[in-house]
Amino acid sequence: MRKGPFIFLLLQIVYFNLYGQSPNMEARTFYPFEIEHAQCLSHNQRTDIKTYLRQNITDLKKAGKIPIQNRSIVPLEWPLRLAEGFTDIDYHGISAFVDHNSSFPSAIEDYNCGARSFDSSSGFNHSGTDIFLWPFGWSMMEEGRVDVVSAADGIVIGKLDGNYDGNCTGQDTTSWNAIYIRHDDGSVAWYGHLKTNSLTTAPIGGVIQQGEYLGKVGSSGASNGPHLHFEVYEEEDLINLVDPFEGDCNSLNTTSSWADQRPYYDSGINRISTHSALPAVPSCPLPEIKNEENNFCEGDDIFFMVFVRDLLLDQTIYHQLIKPDGSVFNTWETTLQSAEHLSASYTFEYAVIPNDPAIGPWEYRVDFLGVTAFHTFNVCMPVDIDEPEVPSKVKVFPNPTSDFLTIEFPQFNTNNIQLQIHNVDGKNIFEQKIESTQAELQLDLSHFSDGIYMVSILENNQRISTNRILKF
Repeated sequence: MRKGPFIFLLLQIVYFNLYGQSPNMEARTFYPFEIEHAQCLSHNQRTDIKTYLRQNITDLKKAGKIPIQNRSIVPLEWPLRLAEGFTDIDYHGISAFVDHNSSFPSAIEDYNCGARSFDSSSGFNHSGTDIFLWPFGWSMMEEGRVDVVSAADGIVIGKLDGNYDGNCTGQDTTSWNAIYIRHDDGSVAWYGHLKTNSLTTAPIGGVIQQGEYLGKVGSSGASNGPHLHFEVYEEEDLINLVDPFEGDCNSLNTTSSWADQRPYYDSGINRISTHSALPAVPSCPLPEIKNEENNFCEGDDIFFMVFVRDLLLDQTIYHQLIKPDGSVFNTWETTLQSAEHLSASYTFEYAVIPNDPAIGPWEYRVDFLGVTAFHTFNVCMPVDIDEPEVPSKVKVFPNPTSDFLTIEFPQFNTNNIQLQIHNVDGKNIFEQKIESTQAELQLDLSHFSDGIYMVSILENNQRISTNRILKF
């Protein structure tokens, strides 16, 4: 079979309104994900939490559940991890560090002397590290892709759950869902904005190990989207705030609390993927419509997307398409030239699968800062099917489908009717006889792998209808 090339549209790509930006006609550039800030807790809420925790600590000491010991610094591990069963390259970005400038408003200084924090005219200065989910934060939250875990060994000293977790405006006055851990060195960490009913079953006074599950990332309380607010205090009295990050402008402490402090600009790839169309975002807090697809046939649109965090000016992503035989089909690169820093951004390239493409598994490979990541997608073999001379009255729905498929039939003239299903390689994987008087059939496709299938109806061994369906 002749192997045809992809047809790349390199210029004048129309940008779909993904996250509310104006349409952009520029190809091979980066599009920022705009991050908004919320105060997280009001002054009164913060005061109430501290009163609640101090009383719990007193009660737990009386019960002998908190030992009295000399303070010994316990290095903190990262408070998030990818949930079991998921294979994302990465999943986060940082939208705000602790604000070390006590003035306000718009008087901001983070631990590295930058301005990656926020304050408000009410006298609020951000007092924690905000770590958001990226990309597709609402989908990641709904799927439970990211766990909140304990940064150190400790004891549960407080829990709050049951509050709504789909807040978007940052103005919500309801409380957040949170868990509070008194670490073995006496420090106290707040893990806030958690997903409703996701908190660990460990009770107040329960022992927690470093890395143990605490909950899921959510958007409860005053929040603009799914993220973790991680706030640390030096002692049980909850007076001396700690910024876990060491830096020249950290006015709270002189050493890092992290076992392995991440760089200020933690540049990296979070996700690479292929799509049948550019993603779209419905009204918050509905999950994003990702339009991800890994199976394509001739004539299909294909979008190659890369999602990155902490992209810096003049940093370049190198792209390759690898054919099924292992040879390099095409290469291109994308360089940030429009901004000094983007906390979260994405880039894409668009193509159309031509007639007679190279059949089999292709690889989309991306290199960034010495790290290589890849994504495999399949280009299918067209099923050799003659088009019926008369338009078919066979109806197949829903399409796409995740489980069941309904097929409505017209009236047949004979009893020799068959249903066939082919996979993308043209292999007949299912066959069933249809009665001539049968008006409808429901098929359970839950055991089928995700992908593209051809559903055909044959009358007297002549194909009268073919419908392409997507199972996801």
